[in-house]
Amino acid sequence: MAVEAEGLLPDLQIEMETMMGTIEPAEGVQTIDGIEYNVVEYQDPVTGKILKMIYTTDGQLVKSELSDQNTGITLTTEYDENGNAVAQTIMTTTEDGSVWRSTTIQYNTDGTKTYTMIDYTESSDNKITALVRAGGDIANRDDIISMTVATQPGMPRPPSESTCPNTGQSEIVV
Repeated sequence: MAVEAEGLLPDLQIEMETMMGTIEPAEGVQTIDGIEYNVVEYQDPVTGKILKMIYTTDGQLVKSELSDQNTGITLTTEYDENGNAVAQTIMTTTEDGSVWRSTTIQYNTDGTKTYTMIDYTESSDNKITALVRAGGDIANRDDIISMTVATQPGMPRPPSESTCPNTGQSEIVV
């Protein structure tokens, strides 16, 4: 999972740059966890892909999110105060928005990387955390400093909505 996710990063980065260079964005203010952010959103009218760039009110980039509903892939990147990526998460989701798989790459200050891979389709031993040496490759076992396997509880599924045949009202089915 980690090798596959890392392999997607260059193409997704190019896609973000292309969208930023060719699509007129919509801008707005959004409150997230009680903090106001400036959000710049690029939406490709042909592919339906959405890129959100989230900035502090001072203009500092804190997060970007590229989502493709056709492939179910979402890339989220978190940035430090200098604009450097500190973590990237690639998620694969189903049509209803449930997460199937998630890989997070944490870029540690000492040059090491922490990979956290979760496969929600498995009920046990579905979370692997690996620490890879500075300059190392997750695909090379000799570069892995440590690895743990754990069980991550499944993601809650969103409730489905249907229309009541008697009243015609919308109802949530749990």
